Amino acid sequence: GMQQQKALQFFSVLARVSWIILRSSSGPGAGQWLATLPVSPGTTLQPAVFQVALRRRLRLPVGLGARWCSASNCRRRVDAWGDNLASCPCTGLLQRRAKPLERARQSVMREAGARTVPQ
Repeated sequence: GMQQQKALQFFSVLARVSWIILRSSSGPGAGQWLATLPVSPGTTLQPAVFQVALRRRLRLPVGLGARWCSASNCRRRVDAWGDNLASCPCTGLLQRRAKPLERARQSVMREAGARTVPQ
């Protein structure tokens, strides 16, 4: 319909990276983390982490200060939006980001009566 045509027209003007980021942050539930109440350690972000997460979502520079990736086996140039650091497999951030999700999944499974084993 007309709305879909307008959306396609809008997306065609965006740079590829901007389009990918817009699509990944606009799906169902993509902003749910902003409405989640900080009632447990698993749903609480430290103020600095929250600020970086908001800045990344709004595509504002995150101001990390580093110019190069901190991983000794990577050393790629760091961009202003933190994309390189968030996706670099050498820094360990990917593994650390996975832990809260794993704990949340285990919590849900335990509430449902399942036994879980930490990975």
